[in-house]
Amino acid sequence: LAWYRTLLAVRNTYASVARGSYEHAQVDGAVLSWQRHLGNEVTVTAIHYGSQAQPLTLHHLAAGQSLRAVLPADAAAVPVGAQGEATVMMAPRSVRVWVMQRP
Repeated sequence: LAWYRTLLAVRNTYASVARGSYEHAQVDGAVLSWQRHLGNEVTVTAIHYGSQAQPLTLHHLAAGQSLRAVLPADAAAVPVGAQGEATVMMAPRSVRVWVMQRP
């Protein structure tokens, strides 16, 4: 029950999660990721279905910005490189959500 409440809180806090357009969906091994855009808000979601940790390179991001962790909220921010990419390590069977943040 707590997990569903957490997911609902993310959806209610970030309008792009609930109503944004889907952009830049990608599949990398056992990881599915996508961006949702609404106005100036951009969120990135990744779901890892695999049983082994896997690196994930996210593309089509705003260069020079960072991804602030929303889920789990205590994860470190991820810098976006000059080429608009960021690499994260996905734990097995995990879900991550970030919001794009200007420096």
